[in-house]
Amino acid sequence: MPRAATQRVRASRRLRQTGAVAVRPGVYALPDSAEGRAALASAAHEITRQRGSALPCVLTWLDSGDEAKLRARYEQERNRRRQRLLKHIHGLEHTLAPSSRLSATSRRTAHARLARLRKHLDRVPGAAARVGQLSEATLPVVPRTTGATSHRGRTWVTRRGVLVDRIASAWLIQRFIDHEAQLRFVSPGEPSAPGELRFDMAEADFGHEGDRCTFETLVARFGAADPALRQLAEIIHDLDLRDGKYGRNEAPGVALVIAGLAAAEPGDTARISQGRWLFDSLYAAMRPGPTPRLPKGVLP
Repeated sequence: MPRAATQRVRASRRLRQTGAVAVRPGVYALPDSAEGRAALASAAHEITRQRGSALPCVLTWLDSGDEAKLRARYEQERNRRRQRLLKHIHGLEHTLAPSSRLSATSRRTAHARLARLRKHLDRVPGAAARVGQLSEATLPVVPRTTGATSHRGRTWVTRRGVLVDRIASAWLIQRFIDHEAQLRFVSPGEPSAPGELRFDMAEADFGHEGDRCTFETLVARFGAADPALRQLAEIIHDLDLRDGKYGRNEAPGVALVIAGLAAAEPGDTARISQGRWLFDSLYAAMRPGPTPRLPKGVLP
C-alpha cells in the first residue's frame, strides 16, 4: 500500500467503491470475475503510480468454508452499500418532486448529487437495474398496454455501439417499461436467446415502424399518454432520422452531448449509464409545470 497516510486512505476508498472486502489491513478481496480482476488491476495501477506497492493475485482456497464466509461478507457489504445509496437517491428524488419549493440553485445542486449517486450505484454489481424501481415515487406512471407485464424482468438485446436512439430507448425501457431489465449487446445478425426481446436491430420486437424511430415506437406502445415522453420522441426522431420532421430546437444540443458521451465512453454499458442523467434531465424539463429559470449569463 502507499506509505503516505492520505494515499493509503485514497487507495482504500477506491477499493471499497469496487465492493472489495477488507480481509486485513492492506488486503482486499473481490470475487474472481472479469469485473473483479479489472477493478483490482485498476486499483493496483493507481497505487503503484503513487509509488506504493500492490500485488493483485488469484487465490485458491484450501478450505471451502473460509471461501464461503468471505463470499457471504462480500454479499452483505454489497447489499448494505446498495441500500445506503438507494436510500439517499430515494430522498433526493422526493426532494426534486415538482411540488417541492426548491430554489433554482438548490435544484441544480440536488440534480448534480443525484447524478453522482446514480453513478456510484452503477458501480455496485447487480444494482444498476434496480435504480429504476425508485422512479415511480416521483415520476408519473406510464400507461401500459394489455399484456405489457410480459415485458418485465426480461433481457433486452440491441446492437453494439449504441448511439442516440438505442441509448434513449434503453433509458425508456429501464425507467418506465421494465425496471428489472437486463441489457445485452450483440453484433448485427447475431441470434437472440429464447425469451429475449430485441430492439433497434434486425428482426426486432421493437424497431423502426414507418417513419418512426425505435424510441417513438416504444413511446407509442407504452407511454403515448405522457406529453413529456412525446416531446422527447420528437427530439430523438430528428436526431436519428435527420429528416427535420419536427424541427426541435433542442436537437443540436442533445446531439452534441451524445457525441461527447460516445467519444468519452467506448463501452455500451457505460454510454447508457452516462446517458441516464441526460434523459432524466430532459424528461424533468419537459414535464408540465413552470419552466425552471436559469441564472443570468447561462444562456444569451
